[in-house]
Amino acid sequence: MVYVAGQLFGNYAGIVESRMMQAVVQKDRPAFRRESDRLLQLGREMDTLLGTRHEFLLGPWIADARAWGTTAAEKNYYERNARQIITTWHLPGGGLSEYS
Repeated sequence: MVYVAGQLFGNYAGIVESRMMQAVVQKDRPAFRRESDRLLQLGREMDTLLGTRHEFLLGPWIADARAWGTTAAEKNYYERNARQIITTWHLPGGGLSEYS
């Protein structure tokens, strides 16, 4: 259920983000504040939900990544990559598109 609810939160976040960006284009400050508050609240609720499952916690994610390394340098390399996976997105073919 956590996976399904998380996906629903994510889908709804996309809708809210679209409405927020529409408010920016229309220079509608009250609508922007309303939608941005909604998006922030949704993020907090999603964080609470996902925090109930071990596989969504940062600590185990990093520990699992470091476990792939056999030397300190390799462990650091895998940790750096694990952190990048959850914090940056690239467009197909390269090019940074967003930050987490």
